[in-house]
Amino acid sequence: MEYSEKFNRKEAIILFCILLLAAYLRLANVAENPGWYTDEATHLDILRHRLAGETQYLAVTQSLLLFSRLPLFTAVLVPIASLFGVSMTMLRIVTGCLGVLSVGLLYGTVRSGLGDRALALLSALLLAIYPAAVLYSRFGFSYNLLVPLLLLTLWGLWQYWENGRSAWLFLSAICLGLGLVTDLLAIVFIPVWLGVLAWRNWRALWWSGLLLLLLFGLYAAFSLITVPEAFLFDWQFVFSRLSPGLSQQIGLLAENGVTLLSQNTWLALGLLGFFFLRPAAWRNMVLAFVLVPFVILGRTTPLFSLSFYYMIPFLPFAALGVASLMMVLVRRIQRPSRSTSTISTNRQPTSSSPMLRSMRTRTVEPLLDS
Repeated sequence: MEYSEKFNRKEAIILFCILLLAAYLRLANVAENPGWYTDEATHLDILRHRLAGETQYLAVTQSLLLFSRLPLFTAVLVPIASLFGVSMTMLRIVTGCLGVLSVGLLYGTVRSGLGDRALALLSALLLAIYPAAVLYSRFGFSYNLLVPLLLLTLWGLWQYWENGRSAWLFLSAICLGLGLVTDLLAIVFIPVWLGVLAWRNWRALWWSGLLLLLLFGLYAAFSLITVPEAFLFDWQFVFSRLSPGLSQQIGLLAENGVTLLSQNTWLALGLLGFFFLRPAAWRNMVLAFVLVPFVILGRTTPLFSLSFYYMIPFLPFAALGVASLMMVLVRRIQRPSRSTSTISTNRQPTSSSPMLRSMRTRTVEPLLDS
């Protein structure tokens, strides 16, 4: 595996081509293909009311937490819709561009964190062409905003693990905090983030934890002041759906795991590839960022079939795992060929070898005697 700190022109050209490919696959004919999804219409209706200065979806007003809709994704769409109008095309172009950004950020996370040029470029290329990642980037889902935020969260946390600079932890905490006001799915990443930070430097937990919760705290405080009854009702309703019995949780988690690994080859190969990531600290952090949230989420929510969109934040990690596995296989293939060529070179007799000189002497002597 080649490790290099230098970013050269050839690498820049390759990365640019990968981003162009990702953009084409995510933005070409995006308005009509795939077909429209109901959640996209939900975002568009909320956006229309927000542009009119209202917090409303259909006939529901005041709080939208009932529909698990948090404010950041709409806030991102508002200035864009003000310029280009509210349409399915606008919505999908935004999420498609977020998908392209995620490809670049996966490259940056691996390249900056590990210095591994080949793994970074291959991970970005695989995410660019990963069919599920392409498809769901073409849908106008808020999870597509969560993906780049989680990649930045991992990037910052890994850099802090490596060098202990508070600026990286600040970045990680802010990005995960932004995720908390993007979609409720971000909550499942908090335990692993806190666990990694506590292992690295528990003394930094107090200020980084407060920073992590700052934006959601402001959102919750504003809601409690302005629409307390609606906000508390919505919050209670959302979490009441996530409390099945223990046996149901175990059964659903097992069903999610078996179904996803058997039906999605990328996820299965990606999980296998995680175990070949180096160094060990990076491997363990990536595994934790995938497995812990998956267990928390998968015990209460189906993650396959029409609900596969919950897996959108996990797809870059799958691409990274597949890239890691491919790198291992390439090295394993190259190693025997090198060994074979070395052995054949060593076995080739030379004119100076004792055996060859002996054979020549025995052949010549009878001829001289005759």
